[in-house]
Amino acid sequence: MKIPIYLKRLSRYLTTSVIALSLDLFLLYALTEFIGLFYLLAAGISFSIAHTMNYVLQKTWGFKGTKSSIMKSYIYFFCFGVFGIFITIFLLAIFVEKFEMNYILGRIIVAFITGGFSFIFNYMITFGMAHEVFGRKSKHI
Repeated sequence: MKIPIYLKRLSRYLTTSVIALSLDLFLLYALTEFIGLFYLLAAGISFSIAHTMNYVLQKTWGFKGTKSSIMKSYIYFFCFGVFGIFITIFLLAIFVEKFEMNYILGRIIVAFITGGFSFIFNYMITFGMAHEVFGRKSKHI
């Protein structure tokens, strides 16, 4: 039985996302605990670094063979990342301040919430792979 390409891409996306999240959590912890940055500032910095590394992994492995240009796909990836960073910081602040949750645990929960949306947006728009699911060429926004 042949595995559909979009499931292979999802598997690769999840793998690279776990690597990026691991870097994100490591940097978040280091910036907060060792450097002494406020956890929301540290979350923004760690997210930005991990997000850029995630793009490189997605472009070279997760979505290898896509026809989208590096510049165009990075702009989309970056824009979704900007949206993602605001959602991440907003939800993290709610989990930590309102629910008194540990910031690392809160960050992991936020990653699960935002991860699914991120895959869909990047799959369909950033890397233009809707045709793999729907059988026609996707149109970029």
